[in-house]
Order: sequence, then structure tokens, then C-alpha cells
Amino acid sequence: MRKAFWLAFLGALVLVPASAHALTRPGGGSTTCPAADIVVTMTDYSFTPSVINIGPGTTVCWTYPTGISVHTATSDDGTSFASGTLSPGQIYEHTFAADGTFPYHCIYHGAAGGTGMSGTIQVGAPPQPPPPPPPPPPPPPPPPPPPPPFKPPCRVPKVVGKSLAAAKTRIRHFHCRVGKITRKHSAARKKGRVLAQSPRAGRRLANGAKVRLVVGKG
Repeated sequence: MRKAFWLAFLGALVLVPASAHALTRPGGGSTTCPAADIVVTMTDYSFTPSVINIGPGTTVCWTYPTGISVHTATSDDGTSFASGTLSPGQIYEHTFAADGTFPYHCIYHGAAGGTGMSGTIQVGAPPQPPPPPPPPPPPPPPPPPPPPPFKPPCRVPKVVGKSLAAAKTRIRHFHCRVGKITRKHSAARKKGRVLAQSPRAGRRLANGAKVRLVVGKG
């Protein structure tokens, strides 16, 4: 009789799951998660927050304060952690010792892969955000300004002996300007005609260069 008792007792020990990192507290006991825990609240039918990032050695506490159903917090792989069925007023704690990503779900209202009532525990440093996109290339330089309009040079024409009116017309025709006009006594036949010019005829100057004239006044 004693031998059969001890064999049954040892068999029961084999069936009890390891609880070094997990604890379920039923209603009637404490329904408040310890202050040091990271709290996930079960509702009908979601986990809040559904995704958390923690460091190794952190304990997560699932609490189910009130509701109309039963829920579980069961890892998708089925081995990392499992709360068993929680009724309103119960909590479940699990300590995550190693880095990793642990998706989980409620076996009654969700499924592995993020279906329905599900969540994720990210243990360790969160993934690095993608690098920022490279800055846009600088805008192309503005086009060079158009070249100044071509202005033909002044080619000083010969106007000595011409009337003042004819001399002015000829000077302008060769892209020059009439400069200072000086009157000087002259023979009557040279009255109103150009006696001298400066610069001399044939000079090539900038557009609009002035040509000074000496005109007879009789």
C-alpha cells in the first residue's frame, strides 16, 4: 500500500509543469500585478498593449480584471509559456530570461501568426529603425545667363566735307554716335560742312563710340 502511494505521488510530480518563471494566481487571492512587472491587460477580446519591448529578466504580468469569457496567454510555439485558462479576477506572470521575439495568442479567441486575440513580447534591444533615406541630390545649377546681344563695333566713317546732316546719318549708320560739334570760321562754301573729325576715319571702336566734329560757320 505504501509503495503504491509513493509511486502515485512521483507520477503526479512529473505532470506538474515547471513554475520557476510562471505563476497563475486565481480569483480570491491577489488580482493585482506586482509593481515591478510589465502589465498586459486581458479584455474581451484583446491584449493591451498588444506589443511590448522589454529587457531580459523582466517579468510580464497578464491580468484579467473582469469579463464574460475565459482566456489564455499561450506562446505561438506552445512551449515558451502558457498561462492555462484564466477566469476574471486571475493573473499570470512569466519571466523572460533570454532575448527573442515571442508571439502569443488566446487559444479560445485567437491563433498563432497574429490572428484574433494575439500579441507579441519583444525581449532585448528593439530592432534598429531603417536608415534614413539619402538626402535628395542638389538641384542642378541654374543655366548660364544668355550672352549679351551682339552689338556691332563702331567703324568710324569719313565724313569730312559732308554736310552736318549727312555726316550725322553716316556716323549712326556705322554704329557710332555724334559727339561734340564745334563751330569754326570757314570759307562761305564750307559753311555747314564738316571741316574735321575725331577719331579719324577707319578706326574700329566699341559700339556707340562718339565722333567729334568741327563744322564751318562761314
